[in-house]
Amino acid sequence: MARLFVRLKLRLIRNGLKGRRFQLVSLIAGLVFGANIAVIGFGLLAGPPNGPGHLAIPVRAFFITFVGWFLVPLAGSGVDETLDPGRLMLLPLSRRDLMLGLLAASAVGIAPIATLVTLSGALVGYGRSWQGVLMVLIAVLLGFALCLAVSAPPLPPTVERLF
Repeated sequence: MARLFVRLKLRLIRNGLKGRRFQLVSLIAGLVFGANIAVIGFGLLAGPPNGPGHLAIPVRAFFITFVGWFLVPLAGSGVDETLDPGRLMLLPLSRRDLMLGLLAASAVGIAPIATLVTLSGALVGYGRSWQGVLMVLIAVLLGFALCLAVSAPPLPPTVERLF
């Protein structure tokens, strides 16, 4: 089911770009902004960890990333309506399938890729041994999943009552 939601989101994005200059310009601006954030964040986290407060850098970076994923959808509510849960409530989907599909679809786009690139900088900077790489990889994947989960739109009350 999640693969279907991802394909639907990609199709909606692609169809939104056909013949519309504003969407194309905003996509290019988003690519430039996302690439800058990804490069700066990756460089910050991949830098050599030295000094007394070097362990505070990834903690702050992960926290800022989480807060950004939490606040930006609140500030720009209604901006991304590609997969609105209110529109999907008439489909014969269980609540689990709907939430997993929305979570998978929220991993598609410029912001998720930029976030994953940024957080993966910690692998280079803080993964000194195979155990360190494993721990940092788990932290990156959990942080990324937490960002996706916190930005997912809530189900409308009518969907809540159906399940």
